Amino acid sequence: MKQILFASKNKSKIYDIQLYLGDQFHIKTAADFNHLNIHIEEGYSSLKENALLKAKSYATATNMITIADDTGFFIHELGGQPGVAAKRWAGELPKNATAEMFWHYLRKKTANLETITCYFEQCFAITSPSGKHTFVSKITHGFLHKDKLYEPYNNTDYPLAQAFDVKERNCTWDELTDEMKKKFDKPLIHDLIQAISFVEEK
Repeated sequence: MKQILFASKNKSKIYDIQLYLGDQFHIKTAADFNHLNIHIEEGYSSLKENALLKAKSYATATNMITIADDTGFFIHELGGQPGVAAKRWAGELPKNATAEMFWHYLRKKTANLETITCYFEQCFAITSPSGKHTFVSKITHGFLHKDKLYEPYNNTDYPLAQAFDVKERNCTWDELTDEMKKKFDKPLIHDLIQAISFVEEK
């Protein structure tokens, strides 16, 4: 199978990409290239810019087609906070903020909200070593379960998955089976495969 690189060390994201694309591609991750010591300083203004910077850096260094993503999280009653650079709460948390720090800060920021409606915006940049690139984006609207926000932190790299729900799904991301995830994200999977084909060198 063709090798592609997913430029992430987030175990939860890696699991999902393996689930979505592992049948068609041999997926390497950023953890396979620790010797390169690539450090990407993500900004606060653009998911596309953040994702593309990461993808181009790894594609150039490894000579592989690379996928990188950046995700924004937006809570309506907080004026769109935390927004881009969600894990650092757009600068309110330190650069080295852990998922657990984010989880407790999220609970603090939403403690007085009645209905926590929100949405995720996820942007994937797909690029070849030559720099040819394209984007795949996805917006998912939903809400946070207040009761689940006060459960113990689940020790994953993606803590929001235990509290975020989509109305038509009626369960959190953590409660989905692998087959349910693939069904829910079928359009995204299709678009990622098409994007990889688009940037391939001919």
